[in-house]
Amino acid sequence: MDLKAFVNEEKEQLSLQEEIVKLNKLLSEKIKKKIPEIAEKSFTDFREYFSIKAFDVTVSANTITAKINDKKVSLRHENFDNNFAGTHLPFDLEINLKGHQKYRLGIFNDNEKKIYQGIAFSNTKKEDLLYWLENFDTEKWYFKILEKNYSSKKYLSINEILDDLIDKL
Repeated sequence: MDLKAFVNEEKEQLSLQEEIVKLNKLLSEKIKKKIPEIAEKSFTDFREYFSIKAFDVTVSANTITAKINDKKVSLRHENFDNNFAGTHLPFDLEINLKGHQKYRLGIFNDNEKKIYQGIAFSNTKKEDLLYWLENFDTEKWYFKILEKNYSSKKYLSINEILDDLIDKL
């Protein structure tokens, strides 16, 4: 490879890197808007789920609790601005109905895995980022219980998790 071709290739690589950084920033901004929406919907679903069952439901900044007699279930999430390994926003779910169980939940999207497992600064990664940005609003987000026994199961809502866990009690 001659010097001119090498310089042109390096310029193209640098341009691609800069474009990927911009796309990552746009995607991060979309995710930062999406996570509070998911948290709000989760609290709404939780409230409806337990209100129907005649539980008293109380909400504070990051926690929602349902109580009836000596039974209690609470869902709490971290602050949105924190960074978390492996998930966008962890939730803690405590169920005190027939004994006390505690679960850690995470929010995920399959497209991220495809992007972040790709080779850094490759055209494939750029194409994946563009695809996800274009289809962001229609992509499925899901919860996972962050424990070995549940590691492969995906839940589309808090209601699905509650149904699954409470049915097992």
